[in-house]
Amino acid sequence: MRNFLLKIVAVFNPFWRQLGADTNQLRAILNVKLMMDSRRQQAFSRGVNTGSGETKNQDVISVVAHLFFGMFLGVLLIFVPDKTAAMVLYFAAFMVFMAMTIISDFTDVLIDVRDNYILLPRPVSDRTVTLSRILHIFLYLSKNVVAFIIPAVVILAFTQPLGIPVFLLQVLIALLLVVLIVNGIYLLLLRITTPQRFKDVISYFQIGFTILIFAAYYLLPKLFDFTALNSAAIFSNPVSYLVPPVWVAAIWEIIVNQHVTIVTVSLASLSLVTTVFGSYLVATVLAKNLSRKMMAISQGKPASGPGKTTGKSTSEHSLGGRLAAVFTNSIVENAAFRFTWLQISRNRDYKLKTYPALGFIPIFFVYMTINGNGSLAERLESLQEGEKYLVLIYIAAFMAITPLTNALYADKFKAAWVVFSAPLEQPGSFIAGAFKAIVVQFMLPVYLVMWVVGTAIWGWKVTDDFVLGLATISMFALLSARLFFNKIPFSKPWSDLSKGGNFAKGMLAMLVIGVFGAVHYFLVDKTTLILAVSLVVAILCLPLYRSLKRLTWPQLQR
Repeated sequence: MRNFLLKIVAVFNPFWRQLGADTNQLRAILNVKLMMDSRRQQAFSRGVNTGSGETKNQDVISVVAHLFFGMFLGVLLIFVPDKTAAMVLYFAAFMVFMAMTIISDFTDVLIDVRDNYILLPRPVSDRTVTLSRILHIFLYLSKNVVAFIIPAVVILAFTQPLGIPVFLLQVLIALLLVVLIVNGIYLLLLRITTPQRFKDVISYFQIGFTILIFAAYYLLPKLFDFTALNSAAIFSNPVSYLVPPVWVAAIWEIIVNQHVTIVTVSLASLSLVTTVFGSYLVATVLAKNLSRKMMAISQGKPASGPGKTTGKSTSEHSLGGRLAAVFTNSIVENAAFRFTWLQISRNRDYKLKTYPALGFIPIFFVYMTINGNGSLAERLESLQEGEKYLVLIYIAAFMAITPLTNALYADKFKAAWVVFSAPLEQPGSFIAGAFKAIVVQFMLPVYLVMWVVGTAIWGWKVTDDFVLGLATISMFALLSARLFFNKIPFSKPWSDLSKGGNFAKGMLAMLVIGVFGAVHYFLVDKTTLILAVSLVVAILCLPLYRSLKRLTWPQLQR
């Protein structure tokens, strides 16, 4: 694919020379940039680890993923009778998908100006460097956009072939609107926050994009009633005038459906005017501000000015420090709690691999609850009649096992020598402190939210079930920590996460959760017995915790 794209660029070599670029240097720079794209992990494969730690053919994965989602959305053009309504839905999904793709996958490239240190000292002109950046962005977007719209173009070729040129015009306008919106978001973020905070915000966009794709795949077919579109009146609702996809769909309504009204002409004109005026702003105002800010990010300027905070105030008076004082009872545990709390709060790799997995859990629960026959309202009404709250309870166990597992790995794992060289007679206290930090930051808050949700749906009668669930999940977390968390936190490379032993441990954990849930199912509506079992399980947690705390150096898995 890289060679094919380079050949397309070479066709316009006379034009590049007219712009003052060296075509040989331009080809060499683009070749390296496209090669790095193929090795840079995409959002669709984020969290998947290869044994060697090397990623290959990531650009192909991205194209295939865009083609798949293009097929998924292209179905709208077949099954939705009102083509204008179908266009609104299609371009709404298209614009969201492209915006999140740019933010999640390409932001690291946009803010990476390290190539300046390599190219600018060499005899490479500024025009060649600038043109290489522009063409890189264009090639990145074009291959994904083309893959995305191919299914829709094929469908229109069989249904409305004369509408294909109009559709391509709509795609171009929608893409330009996306670039405008993304640049506006970047400018706003860079004005209200620091360069380092900007990276953190982008990380949350990456996490949100991964969860969004998962939710769209599982929930959209269950939640959306496509038959309602038969009577949809898109242009009669004034609220829809504020939605850019409606502006784009108005072009189809005018040219293809030949429905010319003041509303449709105004909305279509708004899409064109916004695109032209927005492109001018991006090229003049936003470009200058972004260049200066991007250089600040690459130089690693601190998020706060000097002298604003001290190590003592950060460690002792932060939320993690206050919670450490409450949940720990020794100096070693306190230090481990605060260390782990800061690591999982600030480590981008840990967030990118942990938060999406946790985001899948409530989506999976919603999918389980609304799956079935009948309308959505009927399925939600039948939810209160069963014991599906048990799924809500025991799905929270993954709020402990996933963060615990990922807390063993780090990109800079060799830095764990500090813990190994510390004068600790028993590393179990350090591991116990790290375990408490993960439970307090992930499992307990999420379980509390699930408790509130369960009570709101099924009433106070399920309170005893949630008490037993908390006891069993705590016991499960301690068992997992004792069996699997027998390493110093953040002391192993991420490539070890994909080893076969970890897969077996995950399957064993799911089996244990299933056994706990099955036993609980037979105790439903037996309040006295449930509370008695809860007390017994809570008592059994004490020796498990002591066993974890008494781990010695020879017992650790190096």
